[in-house]
Amino acid sequence: MEWQCIARAAQALEDAYSSVFAAARPGMTADQIDEILARSLRAHGGELPADKTRSTPYVVDPQGAPPKLRVNRAPLVEGKLWGMDNSIVVDGHWADLGRYGWFGPLPAGMARAYQQLVDRQDQIAAAIRPGVPMGELFRAVPDGLPFEVHRIGREPQLLPFMGNLLAGVTENMRQSDRQGLVFEPGQVICIELWVGLQGGIEDMYRVDEDGVSRISRLPREIRVIQQPVVSWHGHLARE
Repeated sequence: MEWQCIARAAQALEDAYSSVFAAARPGMTADQIDEILARSLRAHGGELPADKTRSTPYVVDPQGAPPKLRVNRAPLVEGKLWGMDNSIVVDGHWADLGRYGWFGPLPAGMARAYQQLVDRQDQIAAAIRPGVPMGELFRAVPDGLPFEVHRIGREPQLLPFMGNLLAGVTENMRQSDRQGLVFEPGQVICIELWVGLQGGIEDMYRVDEDGVSRISRLPREIRVIQQPVVSWHGHLARE
C-alpha cells in the first residue's frame, strides 16, 4: 500500500533527524547538518533533494523572515531555538517532517508554549474525518494557533487542503473546497504549525475510516541537548 511506502520514507527522515540531534553542537553549520542527513538517508535508500535544503536547517530569531522568523541556514547557537523542516524521497515516495532543538536547559516558558503547539496539533488531528468537505472541516477547528494541512505521497507537496497561516495557503484551502475535495481513507497528510519564536512542528498522519493515526513517531517535544563541553568548531579543532 502507498501509505506503507510513505511510512518507510517517514522512518528514514526520523532516523536522519535523530542522527543530527545526536551530533548537534553550537557552531554546527547547515552544510554539516546536510552531510549527516544525506548519509543517514542513503542508508535507507533515500536522498535529500538539493532544491529542498535552501531554507533548512535554520535558527529562530526575532530578526528572521516571517512567519517562521527563520534565519535560514545559519550556524547553530546557544540560547536560540533551531529547527529542521525537510521533504525527502525514498523509492519515489515523499516524507515531510519538522522538529526543533535547544542547547542546555529549556526555559520553562518555552516548554509550556511548545506544549500548546503539540496540543493544537492533536486538536486539529481529532477534527479530521473522511468525507467531510474542506470548508466544513476548517470551520470545525476552533480558533487558535495558525496551521496548515496538506497531502503528501508521490509528490513532495500536493494541494493543501486547509490552513489559516498564509493568504496563499488559505486560498488553496478555498480552492480545495470549491473543487469538492474531501479527505479519503488511505491518504497521508501533514499537519504543520509555525508560531515564530515558539517554534513549530510537522507530523504525518494516515486517514482512516474513522479519523487519522499519526505515522511519524519521533518525539514531538523540543529536543533538549545537554550543554556540550565544546562547540562543533572546537570539536573539529581537536580532531
